[in-house]
Amino acid sequence: MAAASKTKTVTVDGVTLHIDLERLEDVRFTYALGKVSAKETPDAEKLTWYARMLDALFGDDAYQVMCDVAGGETLTAEKWNDFYSKVLEAVGQKN
Repeated sequence: MAAASKTKTVTVDGVTLHIDLERLEDVRFTYALGKVSAKETPDAEKLTWYARMLDALFGDDAYQVMCDVAGGETLTAEKWNDFYSKVLEAVGQKN
């Protein structure tokens, strides 16, 4: 019997993604999220942890996803954060 797929396909703001849900179950994703959220983590270090979260969620496609979201325009932090939040909601990781 074949194993159930742990990949969820979602479309957010016109961008279709194939999210490997096992990556979100990885403790390292949660750890990185904690580092990004912690007040005591220096801002420069938060950038590193945030990049690790993006790699965990999107894999090798992280930069291409950002380009797709930008759509040839400047990708502002506000636009990206809105997109990222919607993706987490779509895969059931955010209420």
